[in-house]
Amino acid sequence: MRRTLWVTYGTLWCERLWLAFWPLAAWILFGVGLARLIPSLSFAGIGVYCIIFLGLSVFGALRLHAPRFGQAIERVDATLLGRPLFSLMDAQATGNAELWDLQQAKLRSVAKKARPHAGHFQISHLDPFGLRFIALLTCCVGVLFGSGGLSFDQGRRDLGTALAANGGTWEGWIIPPEYTQQPTVYLLDVLTETPLSVFQGSIIELRTYSETDAWVDQDVTDQDVVDGTVMRIPIQRSGTLQITSDPKTTWSIQVEQDAPPMVQITSDFSADYFGASQLPYAAQDDFGVVSGRLLVDLDAALLDRRFGLIPDYQGPSTVEMPLAFSLRSLRTDMKAVAEQDFSESVWAHLPVRIRVEVTDGAGNTTLSEPLFTTLPARRFFDPLAASLIELRRDVLWSSENDRRALRLMRALTYKPHSEFIRETHYLLLRNIMDRWNTALVTSNTKVAREKIAQDLWSLAMAIEEGDVDDALARMRKAQERLSEAIKNGASPEEIEKLMQDLRAANENYLRQLRQEAERDMAEMTPEERSLADQDQMQMSMDQLQEMMDRIQDLMEQGRMAEAMQALDEFQDMVENMQMAQSPQGGESGTPSETLDDLSNTLREQQGLSDQAFDQLQDQFNGTPSDQSGDDLAQRQQDLQNQLNRQRDNLPNLDGKAARDGQRALRQAQEAMKDAERALREENLDGALDRQAEAMDALREGIKSIDQAMAENSENGQGTNQQNAGGERSDPLGRSQGVGGQNGNSDASVGDADIDEKQNAIMDEIRRRTGDLERSDKERDYLKRLLERF
Repeated sequence: MRRTLWVTYGTLWCERLWLAFWPLAAWILFGVGLARLIPSLSFAGIGVYCIIFLGLSVFGALRLHAPRFGQAIERVDATLLGRPLFSLMDAQATGNAELWDLQQAKLRSVAKKARPHAGHFQISHLDPFGLRFIALLTCCVGVLFGSGGLSFDQGRRDLGTALAANGGTWEGWIIPPEYTQQPTVYLLDVLTETPLSVFQGSIIELRTYSETDAWVDQDVTDQDVVDGTVMRIPIQRSGTLQITSDPKTTWSIQVEQDAPPMVQITSDFSADYFGASQLPYAAQDDFGVVSGRLLVDLDAALLDRRFGLIPDYQGPSTVEMPLAFSLRSLRTDMKAVAEQDFSESVWAHLPVRIRVEVTDGAGNTTLSEPLFTTLPARRFFDPLAASLIELRRDVLWSSENDRRALRLMRALTYKPHSEFIRETHYLLLRNIMDRWNTALVTSNTKVAREKIAQDLWSLAMAIEEGDVDDALARMRKAQERLSEAIKNGASPEEIEKLMQDLRAANENYLRQLRQEAERDMAEMTPEERSLADQDQMQMSMDQLQEMMDRIQDLMEQGRMAEAMQALDEFQDMVENMQMAQSPQGGESGTPSETLDDLSNTLREQQGLSDQAFDQLQDQFNGTPSDQSGDDLAQRQQDLQNQLNRQRDNLPNLDGKAARDGQRALRQAQEAMKDAERALREENLDGALDRQAEAMDALREGIKSIDQAMAENSENGQGTNQQNAGGERSDPLGRSQGVGGQNGNSDASVGDADIDEKQNAIMDEIRRRTGDLERSDKERDYLKRLLERF
């Protein structure tokens, strides 16, 4: 028992000392590490350290409070059941002696289980910043890695002693260039007559620990090196280094030149459909390549000097692009690929000279043998988009093309109905033309040039990519041009070019179909997605590709009649595929009846929402409601079913507006379903929000369906088709009579005259729409006319 108490008392003393002097202990550890890491501390630094040491000693002494032995007894007693130690100190005052002895014996048996107290050494509350751990880390680093003048081997100590006897001690190192990643040479380890081979750019660092004058003699550098306690001598050439205090300490320095890197282009450029190109190359260096760049020069001697390329190019003669190296690549012997997209370069598809330049760590640079090629870039297969890209190149090529570019813009917008599929594209080009004309008038083309070029690029991309309908229209045009060429006996070169155009248009169309299918699948419900026949669409795409290959083979064999028949089959396959992509429905009424039904559903939804709002007000006022939530939910479900039937009865419509309309109606149906669920849960706030979403989607759907019907009427579908009575209607819905005659005139007007008049009217409307001097109100009205017809 006494041993336990004395151990606890000693622990209590240690605890008090630690709490009082832990800052001093941390400062001592920090000082030991600092002395090992910085062996040559100044006297000022040592003085500051000693002052802080004394201050922390006084601070600890003032905080130290000597513990009492009774405190040790109290700590041990607190760990035992019933606190027996203090009870054993009591004396019997009265009562039965036997009972007292029995109680004392029981207390002594419990006291025998006592163990020394571990003490309280936790000081996190006193050291919230962890200064003690910083001091411990500094001490460990200093002991493990610091020298402090104590870590030299015996040979170094002996040499240092010998040199000290001659009047001084010193140390020296040769530090190689960082890029070589070679170790530092310690001069005291290489006391030999064999020349030391080092790379140019290495540094000799010398340090003396005695007061001496000129103590170094060297001829390895032309720089002025001032003698002092620390000297850094850059090695520029071969020579000798000598410590004058000892003739035996002489080294012969032999400088090795770093070999320049090697690089070569291993293959020609390769580019994908979208213009991203790859240029394989290989590079080697003894210590590794650190940087590189791709140099592109215009090969002016091979330029076809026609049209916008007649003037001299006014841009930079060389285009430089940095090469990106993989972090994991072995740069001493690397095979890499330079990836770049030159589609927006003004030199796209022009003759150029390509070179790869690499640099090593020593600054040596090497150029590869040039590759003479055509700069790869994205190809634009739409004729209008290709024209805009060429126009953009002329704008960026030379200021001498400025007037010519304006004339080309005017030519492209002269007859928009024959060039533009979308009205917005025509209006965008008119806007670009007006801004370019303004820049020419105000002599501000230098500022406007880059913006005009960027807008031309964006417009060309929009026309080239478009959507499924645009891609289909381009494919039909390409097929018509090829058919006409075969009928008219065009040359094999012309037919081959047109066949390439048709194949590119077909690939673009199939790509747009896949993208649209992915978007539609993402918006479908799980039930609709399970019914979608993706395999059938993939099979149709494969059949189109097979048909293209068959047409190609027939034309190469000169069997033009069979090729014409195959083209007709190809057209039929495209039409069938387009019909398969259109929304399917059941029996449909007239377009006006369809829109009327949807409008009635919208009105009924509005009425149901008003009743739900009235019921919400009744809840706030505490008045009973005429209808329950289940009644309103049932009516909401009936409206949802009604909208579902109306969606099934919609006529087959093509185009983006039709797809937008179907998507909006599907969103309205989903919102109705959520509103029904909220009504059954008596959540009138949530139901009103969902009903508002359903009405917004219904309005958008009705607007899109109406627009789709108008567009399909213009394309010869829907109301523009000949009805059972043989009457036809024009794009404005007016009767043309039987056989296409106008219903209010006996005179028969030919189809060619009608088309000519319609085109003239549309051209005049477009011209007025692009006239910036007209009022905004008039131009908005004209834009609505263009969107409608």
